[in-house]
Amino acid sequence: MTAETSATATTRFAPVGEASMLLPATVACGVFMTSLDQNVVVTALPGIGESLARPPSQLGLLITVYVASLIISMPVGGWAADRFGLRNVYCFALLVFAVASALCGLSSDLWTLVASRALQGFGGALMETLGQVVILSSFPRDRTLRINMYISLAGQSGPLVGPLVGGALTTYVSWRWIFFINVPFALTAALLAASLFPTTTKPVRTSFDIPGFLLVGIGMALLVFGMDSLAARDASGGIIAGELGLAIAILAVAAFYCLRARNPLLDLNLLRIRMFRISFLTDGGLDTIGLSSVVFLLPLMFQLGFGMSAVQAGLLTFVAAIDGAHVSGHGSLTTSD
Repeated sequence: MTAETSATATTRFAPVGEASMLLPATVACGVFMTSLDQNVVVTALPGIGESLARPPSQLGLLITVYVASLIISMPVGGWAADRFGLRNVYCFALLVFAVASALCGLSSDLWTLVASRALQGFGGALMETLGQVVILSSFPRDRTLRINMYISLAGQSGPLVGPLVGGALTTYVSWRWIFFINVPFALTAALLAASLFPTTTKPVRTSFDIPGFLLVGIGMALLVFGMDSLAARDASGGIIAGELGLAIAILAVAAFYCLRARNPLLDLNLLRIRMFRISFLTDGGLDTIGLSSVVFLLPLMFQLGFGMSAVQAGLLTFVAAIDGAHVSGHGSLTTSD
């Protein structure tokens, strides 16, 4: 999403008067589902592997492809909202997420499940991107900070409860229900969004930045899959080094292009804003990497290393993640003080 898109967001939507608080609740639901599905799969990997006759070590792709799809698709949200309308695109994203979740639950082989996870990531990316625009265009600025704080809590709770929910459903029902459970929530959120979200007064017919999308998308995909191969050691060192080197080269070209394009899909000039740059590199980067790595590694260690059930692993991971989030939040408060 470009800086121009952010700056003029409130002028392109019809006034909604006193916006209902159901609107941020709907956005929070979408953020929670997107965050939850990044981690709910982890405790279910041994169960999924047993069902699909695959070792859990080969199933990391289910997480990698979801994250890669999220990263690649996020920049599309701003352009799609300008072109087709914010409410239309958000409802479309929720429907895509619901359909993809159902397909994940119905999958009978690994590659169908991988493709469905990629589609799920696409829907989640649009929801995360457009949720902030909805809040900024519907509420006065003196209320958006507090509202966004509560919405961010919904996103941060996903990694905390994901392993617990995934473990409980896998142990007592079936791993397929970690995906089926998304369907009623996504459809309910779509109905609420259709009735509450603002409509565009006039579409902004800007051309889609195809070169920028291809450069950023290919570069990020190579980087994510290269890092995944590095961790899994499922390829030779030369291939992994080639993937990572090519990813860095393509992303460097993408950065050069985005800084000079007239209407880039990804506006890197936002990083010149000091507060945005600091929050992006710390809270949006280092803290997230640390918490997510704990939530990913512990369930597998508890199940594969210690022989625990999925629900036992989920409970222990939940406690560890709560403690890590508490320490991280305490450190942030200490720094700000």
